[in-house]
Amino acid sequence: MVGGNKYSLARAALLGMAGAALVSADAMAADLGGDCCADLEERIAELEATTARKGNRKVSLSMTGWVSQQIFSWDDGHESNTYVNGQAPDLASRITFGGQAQIVPGWSAGYQLSLSFDQSDALLVDQNNANVGTGVTVFHSNWFLKSDKLGKVTVGLQSQASDNAALDSDLSGTVIAANTVTFDGASFRLRPKGGNAGAAGLSGATWFDMAFFCQQTQLGIGGDCAGDRRNSIRYDAPAIGGLKLSASWGEDDFWDIAGRWTGEFSNFKLALSGAYTSATDDAFGDSDYTQVGAFIKHVPTGLWAYGVYGQEGAGFVGTKDDSHYYLKAGLTQKWIALGETHVWGEYGQNRDMFGGIQTGSGELCSDFFGAGGNIGSACANAADTTVNLTGTEATRIGVGIQQDIDAAAMQLWAKWRRHELEADFSDAGVAGKQDFEAFDMFIAGAVVFF
Repeated sequence: MVGGNKYSLARAALLGMAGAALVSADAMAADLGGDCCADLEERIAELEATTARKGNRKVSLSMTGWVSQQIFSWDDGHESNTYVNGQAPDLASRITFGGQAQIVPGWSAGYQLSLSFDQSDALLVDQNNANVGTGVTVFHSNWFLKSDKLGKVTVGLQSQASDNAALDSDLSGTVIAANTVTFDGASFRLRPKGGNAGAAGLSGATWFDMAFFCQQTQLGIGGDCAGDRRNSIRYDAPAIGGLKLSASWGEDDFWDIAGRWTGEFSNFKLALSGAYTSATDDAFGDSDYTQVGAFIKHVPTGLWAYGVYGQEGAGFVGTKDDSHYYLKAGLTQKWIALGETHVWGEYGQNRDMFGGIQTGSGELCSDFFGAGGNIGSACANAADTTVNLTGTEATRIGVGIQQDIDAAAMQLWAKWRRHELEADFSDAGVAGKQDFEAFDMFIAGAVVFF
């Protein structure tokens, strides 16, 4: 009897559903006219056209990105702490929507929309602020037209042609964990050697201001001074023999050209890249920036080396042309089944990248008066304009290891980095020198791609 009741109930339910479907079909026919099934197919097509998982029947939709977080331990010579954050706005967790559709054979159109999720990162945190980020921001929002023979034109918010040009030649597989761009610790405040102890010796100036400042973009991202996303028009030529050429122009005003080449010779994998950028916007400074990068890897042994050089023309009165270089070398081998293991060492210098503290502005004494050290002692008061920087040299050294986990599209890394800085200054024409406490970082993190 129990089984019979279940069968009867199931049968009644099916009959009820069928009846409801017939009533619904009759209602649609009465309300809309025509064939009910044709109308149902049309409704289904409309739903498919608006389903974000697939895009519509004409334009595809793909969703890619990554999630990245790390454990960031630091020591500024007097204070130390450990934060949990992302790497930087550029490398924060991100999601990208993109797609395209064929117009006619050989021609297509498409779009890109990228969102960054940055609640806290190693570029913006400092001794007194453990959670500083840019929040949710739009990184890219643009459309493009592409010809297989003529190339691609993109319009909207996007990376300029020279963005990451030298960085793109790094084929080591470690570019997220360790790269030329000085993200780590840039916003931490400097401690002059010989200065006051504890909090009193903490200046108002940051590594960003005196060691990593790019005049072109007005950002503390030393090593990628054309690394910005702007409203622009960009052209990418079709690749020829591994060579990709691109150019862009954007408000208000900048223009640039870039070239990227990859190839193989005998047992070596090679990459070369370079770019030139000119900016005339008052907000960004009238400046120019030249960058080159190169990579070589001996495939059988896994030994590789990578290098970058960049030079920036001064954009502000009283500042100097600045330059930087970065070298990274390592070994990549698949020692375990999980994926490749990478070990590396790195060294770099940023010279005269102190555009964040302009000559004659009084900013130097405003930052160092009361902190002690040679600069602090030279300042008569916080408004003293006679003490100015004449040169800086910032050094970066580090080592690291990264393990790829292929099955999870994941990279795990641990690295140590040290920043060192020395500065030359003048006090009403009298030369002086100031060394700063080194800044040590131990960072362990991971990124998962999807």
